[in-house]
Amino acid sequence: MNATLTEKTLNEVLIEQITELYSVEIQFLRTLPIMAEMANDPGLKTRFMEYHALAQRQLERLHQAAELLGISLAGNHEQPMVILIAKIAHDSTPPGMAKDAHLLCTAHKVESYQKAGSVGICTFAQMLGLDEVTDLLLAPKLGVGVN
Repeated sequence: MNATLTEKTLNEVLIEQITELYSVEIQFLRTLPIMAEMANDPGLKTRFMEYHALAQRQLERLHQAAELLGISLAGNHEQPMVILIAKIAHDSTPPGMAKDAHLLCTAHKVESYQKAGSVGICTFAQMLGLDEVTDLLLAPKLGVGVN
């Protein structure tokens, strides 16, 4: 197989993954304050807002990666995440432990998607020799889990 074709294909996958992860980050950033407001436990409210700040930094890193690659991040909406995050707004679980558990479970699902996306992006970036992109996205990022 032609190396140029392989590199182009990996580059296309990298760009697709970055735009998808960007879409998820945008959606989750908009949702985290709502989740914090809906949470009953004060510690969970705080954790959601702390994660909001971390997600904002990740979004900035994705912007920097896009600039390095000369790509646009507009236009992609990852549908499974749109549906998952939209469920939060329509959740009829009464306030309390069950609501907090549901919110935390949803946050963990999104976080897992984000981590998988970041790993994929870093793998493709490393394969393409794009160390700056890998370094940007491997910056420390805490999760939403309650310890």
